[in-house]
Amino acid sequence: VVLDQLSVINGQKPDEDGSFKVLLPKSQSTIKLKPLSYGEIMEIGKMADSYPQGRVVPRITWRMQKEIIEIDGSTDKAMIAKFVESMPIADSKFIRNFMNENEPRLDMTKTIIAPSGEKLTVNVGFGADFFRPFF
Repeated sequence: VVLDQLSVINGQKPDEDGSFKVLLPKSQSTIKLKPLSYGEIMEIGKMADSYPQGRVVPRITWRMQKEIIEIDGSTDKAMIAKFVESMPIADSKFIRNFMNENEPRLDMTKTIIAPSGEKLTVNVGFGADFFRPFF
């Protein structure tokens, strides 16, 4: 696979600051969302690793507390955390689906022709070990 041939899935175009403004379907709150950086994703992973054994790790809650940067014009972190804790399930699902559809990413599917001549759609394996397969 030639990496230049992979296309980028863009979704909805973000605002000038890289955020998305959306209206939540259940609570009718207007929120501003931003895609997480690699550092924020790693931070959530470290928090999960240090979480007590046998307890459910609230990854989705932590993720939303970082993705949501504004609620109805307020950027107060305590208010955002409280909002996320009491958010209706429909709003939570809406945010997760919205971010999944609109975060820029590579389209890792590729159509290939098998030796039999049959066309197959496959996922391209592309992780850290792609660059350093022996470490």
